[in-house]
Amino acid sequence: MARKELSEVFLLRGVASLMVCLFHLSLGNNALLPSSHWIKQFFLSGYVGVEVFFILSGYVVCFAFPKATGEGNTARFLLKRFTRIEPPYLVSILLVILLNTFSHLVSGMPNPINYTNLLGHLVYFNNFYHGTYVNIVYWTLGIEFQYYLLIALLFPFIRRSSTHLFITLCVFFILSFLPYSRHLAIVLPYLGYFGLGIVLSFYRQKLISRPLAFTGSAMFLLQL
Repeated sequence: MARKELSEVFLLRGVASLMVCLFHLSLGNNALLPSSHWIKQFFLSGYVGVEVFFILSGYVVCFAFPKATGEGNTARFLLKRFTRIEPPYLVSILLVILLNTFSHLVSGMPNPINYTNLLGHLVYFNNFYHGTYVNIVYWTLGIEFQYYLLIALLFPFIRRSSTHLFITLCVFFILSFLPYSRHLAIVLPYLGYFGLGIVLSFYRQKLISRPLAFTGSAMFLLQL
């Protein structure tokens, strides 16, 4: 997909990033503003930026996935996603570890490194057990990676017809309502966000009719 066609997505990503940054800024600076201040209350709503990211991922990935549905293309899609995300992800983990180490050296407090949790970060396994994150925000990357795996498996099916897509959307809708353990950070409760992005993406590419796009969007918007 051409960069020009994704200009609105890049803008929304920037807004979502700012929302998330302001949210974490408000959490980490209690002395800056009292908790009752309207500005801080406004910043605390920035967590919605994460949900916007999930919608945008559902949208963009359906453009990025190869139009052909052969096994080789699926493998290339996953490899491309992995190589795009993993290098900056690993660099950020290293920076967080270095900053934490420096902080604990200055404060004189111990800084034990849990190598099991660290290894879990590398393959996004920390989302599946009650472990800790080097940086708590990494849970969202685990959700994104699970979505990549899921869409890689389902894309050949949903591209066959509007009926196949509608069936998939209905399954997403049902799965997102099921109860899940709070100790797990899995993609299923967030399928409504990704599903909305998928619907909008297919409609933008003129792969589905307006009634189906409206029905799918309304279904997920009511859920959100």
